[in-house]
Amino acid sequence: MSEMRSLSKSAEAWLHGKNPRTWSRAHFSTKHKSDLLLNNNSECFNKIILEARDKPILTMLEIIRRKVMTRLVSMREAAEKYPGPLCPRIQKKLSEIVNQSNNVWQVYAGNEKYEVNCGLGNKYVVDLLNSSCSCRKWDFSGIPRKHAISCMQLLAVSPETYVNTCYIVTTQLNIYSHLINPVKGPIQWEHAKDMEPILPPMIRTPLGRPKQTRRKEVDEARKSGPKLNKTGQQANYTKCGKTGHNKRTCKGIFGGTQMANQSSSLQILNQATSMDNTASQPFLSQQSSNLLANFRAKLPFKRKSVLWTNIISFWKSCLIMLTIVRLYILS
Repeated sequence: MSEMRSLSKSAEAWLHGKNPRTWSRAHFSTKHKSDLLLNNNSECFNKIILEARDKPILTMLEIIRRKVMTRLVSMREAAEKYPGPLCPRIQKKLSEIVNQSNNVWQVYAGNEKYEVNCGLGNKYVVDLLNSSCSCRKWDFSGIPRKHAISCMQLLAVSPETYVNTCYIVTTQLNIYSHLINPVKGPIQWEHAKDMEPILPPMIRTPLGRPKQTRRKEVDEARKSGPKLNKTGQQANYTKCGKTGHNKRTCKGIFGGTQMANQSSSLQILNQATSMDNTASQPFLSQQSSNLLANFRAKLPFKRKSVLWTNIISFWKSCLIMLTIVRLYILS
């Protein structure tokens, strides 16, 4: 907080008005075994229902029900294929932590408590009985860290036995053991008799293309970054290499090298024609004629627009048809 105060006093005052349990890791609750600060469940759910968000209410609910029903089945079948007692990602993370626990020293203090020395005055207190460590990482995530695993290795105990039960395969099977029963089609539904009909809401079609993505908050991070304003910026057309115009208003030749070559040839031609008549006049006249021929050969051919060509040909054909009809009537 002192470092933040030196950077911005307004940010420090804003954080003081918030509950520390919502933003400070030192005040987080250890009841929920997760060390993430992201709301991934809501993000994944919003991604899944993207197809159903713009549908009518019954169609939307049916799509969401079917997706949740198939999701429960797929997760239950995946949990049944797990080989070990832990979930695969947790088992991989635990194996990496075990490899990092070789450079610490532990001292037994009694009652399953240890003092772990990590060097340079870093010491941590590990309580295997309460599954706690002073670094608080084990308390948050439910996965023992290298300080606690070194103590488990001293006791020749498997670290998998100290992992929280939420990461065990049997817990995952119990979570996905429930199912959503299938539902008959809308044609076979029973109609309520003693009920007033529910009229559909008034449909108001706003201007523009309908949005498919979720409306984000002001302080929420965006993937594409903030939208910048182009007011006051100078346009730059990359094909001709000049600024101040775009493709529609460009009057040059594509590729700046061709325009530069033509301008240099024109300068040489002017210099050759402006020289005095000397003994080498035939040679200069021949050189200037060659430059003039090359310059005319490099001039761009102005093609007519395809649209105007089609319009002119259409009107010509109409005039011919009218002339033929008139001659036929007069005859």
